[in-house]
Amino acid sequence: MKNISPNILYENCKILQFSLKIGRRSIPLWYKVFLYKEDGNKDFNHVKQGIKFLHEIITPYGCEVTLLADRGFKSMDLFRFIDEDLNWEYCMRCTKDLGITISGKPKINKLQDILTLKRKVKHFSNIELTAQKYVCNMAVCKDEDADDTWFIANNLSGKFAIREYKKRFDIEEMFKDFKGGGFNIEHTWSMDIQYIKMLYLCVSIAYCFIITLGASCSKDKKNKQLGVTKKLKGNIVRIYSLFRAGLKWFKLSYYSCRKKYLLKFSFILYES
Repeated sequence: MKNISPNILYENCKILQFSLKIGRRSIPLWYKVFLYKEDGNKDFNHVKQGIKFLHEIITPYGCEVTLLADRGFKSMDLFRFIDEDLNWEYCMRCTKDLGITISGKPKINKLQDILTLKRKVKHFSNIELTAQKYVCNMAVCKDEDADDTWFIANNLSGKFAIREYKKRFDIEEMFKDFKGGGFNIEHTWSMDIQYIKMLYLCVSIAYCFIITLGASCSKDKKNKQLGVTKKLKGNIVRIYSLFRAGLKWFKLSYYSCRKKYLLKFSFILYES
């Protein structure tokens, strides 16, 4: 499962990033940093560059990949590239003004013409999008927490597009950990683009380590020692994320007793 997302890091920087969803967290796999108003920073060639890179390193492992992205990535050319050239699946949100043709429904000319109800999903197979008449599937539903409507173009064989697309929001937790919720990367003193690229690389590596450390603490029964869990209504629940648990363990090791709070380096990131 991959997320594609643009992230505004500072007032003058923008990041295009692909992330891998693991459990309820995402980790960065590929990114590119642009100046906010840099020419071509919204060019889909950069998106294809990242996808091609990931395709090369993932294909040998025989993984099934689903790309998830928000409205900024609606492109028939991109959909076709993912589906036909890479044989990957995708769930991409579209804007309501996009043209659509549905067999047997002549009154529906745009996505916004499709009537929806909350908690009710409509699935349409083999529809045609835009004047290019690109053929794909479309899932439509209202956001449970807002009046917004999701129009999810997809090439899934089953009716799981909405369920899969919801997984995209796990990337928001990662951005929160990168920023004020963890590393405070937005408060760096330098606005130099090369410095920011290197800083983002270091933070990405550190993030993967901290997440893995948190997962390891959970596996090794360290949660009680960290105060990660709490008893609520007779059930033990985790009140810290893997990132928070890993960061707390790291700080205890750094500032307290390194022998007691041993830092492990030989482990594998797994779904906790």
